[in-house]
Amino acid sequence: MKHRAPGAGIEEAVGMALELLEAKLLKERFGVGARPRKNGDGPGAKKSKTTRHIPQEIKRAVFERDGMRCSYVDPQSGRRCVETERLEFQHHRAFGKGGAHSVENLSIYCKIHNQMAARRDYGDAHIEAAVDAARRDRAAGGGALSVGAPARDTAALEMAGGLWGDQLQLFG
Repeated sequence: MKHRAPGAGIEEAVGMALELLEAKLLKERFGVGARPRKNGDGPGAKKSKTTRHIPQEIKRAVFERDGMRCSYVDPQSGRRCVETERLEFQHHRAFGKGGAHSVENLSIYCKIHNQMAARRDYGDAHIEAAVDAARRDRAAGGGALSVGAPARDTAALEMAGGLWGDQLQLFG
């Protein structure tokens, strides 16, 4: 960092490092600052099968539209959630039920609202079975709920099961 800011103290160096880390994470998670890929629709291009991977250009457009904040709106009060941490992409029409990766079908939700939507779309029994399977897999030395998912996902699913309606304290 000395070459970027000669004479900077430790506070400035740490601040610069945190800014770089934030930019890297925004690029990885939401495609912010990433260059769009060239379209592979030409002759000889491979036609890909349906995948859970959301293309970066769609992530970027959803992020720009929703901002870095949960876009869930309470149907009773009409107020938008104020959560800015643990954000995820939410399919309005569930991906497992044929929902597409499109700007119109995706929003950014916080972890709890995403889990509420999953329970609404798939039912409590399905979600509980997924949590139990993940627990068994983890106990056997396997992975998390999904490829690359952090270990705290199971705990978040359990927590979301008890947080409904008026118990949600995410609105300002």
